[in-house]
Amino acid sequence: MGDLSTLIPDFERSLKAGNKSAQTVRIYGNSVRSLADFLNAQGMPTAAEQVGREHIEAFTADQLARSSRPPHPCATEPSRRCGGG
Repeated sequence: MGDLSTLIPDFERSLKAGNKSAQTVRIYGNSVRSLADFLNAQGMPTAAEQVGREHIEAFTADQLARSSRPPHPCATEPSRRCGGG
C-alpha cells in the first residue's frame, strides 16, 4: 500500500472521480495530512497497512482535545447583550 502521505493524491483523485465537491476533496485531503502528521509526531506507523484502530482513536482524541473550548458566555449566562432576556 504505502505511506499515508504518498497516498493522498490518489485519495483526492478518487474523491474527484466520485464527483465530490472541491471543498470536500480539500477537507478530506487535509484531514489525512493531519492524521499522517500526528502519527509521525507520535512515532506511530504511517504505512497504511499498519495503521490500526488504536492509532485512529488516538488521533481523534487529540483532535477533539484541541478543539474543545469552554462554552461561550452567552451559552451559559444569557444577558441582554447576548440577545437573552
